[in-house]
Parts: sequence; structure tokens; C-alpha cells
Amino acid sequence: MITLKKVEECSTKEISEILGWSESKIRKTLSRGLAALKKMDVVEGSEYFEETF
Repeated sequence: MITLKKVEECSTKEISEILGWSESKIRKTLSRGLAALKKMDVVEGSEYFEETF
């Protein structure tokens, strides 16, 4: 889902159609996933992620 949003630049609506989830669930899951990556320092130190997030 993060790849669809950040790399493929899909909208929340497009992702919801692909996965069959509500847009609300997509937004909530993306937020939680990105927060978890930041907490694990996966996002920190990466130029791509610093610019994107």
C-alpha cells in the first residue's frame, strides 16, 4: 500500500478500488504504516523518504 501511494503515486481512491477497502481504512493504515517505519528508523536517513514524507 505504501508503494502504491508513494512510488506509484496512486490516490487513496485508486488504492481503495485496488484493495477493495474503504478510503478511510486506506488513510488510517497508511498513517499507521508510515509511523511504524519512522519508529523503526527505516524512513530516517533516506533521502527519498525524507523528501516524500
